[in-house]
Amino acid sequence: MNEDDEKRFLVTVIKDLLGLCENKRGKDNKAIIASNIMYVVGQYPRFLRAHWKFLKTVVNKNFEFMHELHPGVRDMACDTFLKISQKCKRKFVVLQTQERAPFIEELLQNLPTHIADLESHQVQTYYEGVGHMVSAQTDSGQCQMLMQHLMRGPNESWKHIMASAGRKFWGQGGVGGVGGVGGVGGVGSVALWCVYGGLTLLFYFLLFSCR
Repeated sequence: MNEDDEKRFLVTVIKDLLGLCENKRGKDNKAIIASNIMYVVGQYPRFLRAHWKFLKTVVNKNFEFMHELHPGVRDMACDTFLKISQKCKRKFVVLQTQERAPFIEELLQNLPTHIADLESHQVQTYYEGVGHMVSAQTDSGQCQMLMQHLMRGPNESWKHIMASAGRKFWGQGGVGGVGGVGGVGGVGSVALWCVYGGLTLLFYFLLFSCR
């Protein structure tokens, strides 16, 4: 499908789904239809790359769906976010027309809010998506700065876990019962893998964890 046909097809489908959303009653029905719209647009990265404002709207809407309680919607939002991040990653780290800063900076500032209602596997998907965005930053200094910001949350959790492990070890003779290591390690590793690759993954994970 050429670009013009793709654009006409996508606009038609979105208009039909929006019309269906207006005619349906009930928050659950509207959430399902709206999530379908997000899924559909996520399948056409070429269109998204060519229309920055639309791309930004879609991503911000995905962030809203990450708080939706209807079953499956948050999974859809995280999966769509990952797919868009993989296919459009460069768009998020360069300054777009009429924007004050690259989108990645706004995203990192709001990261705690975005993931507040996500389950652990969804948080890992989110971090993987952001890792793909960061990997598109060609300036090594900027890339490292973005990674430090991205890893701030996991690092704080890691320090808390290690402190708790130390107290349990010295107080009870072992570290049994200390939870969260797998989750924090998983979040950190998926993001670092996207940016640095497998060979240097361990080095950078230790580097950021010790800061």
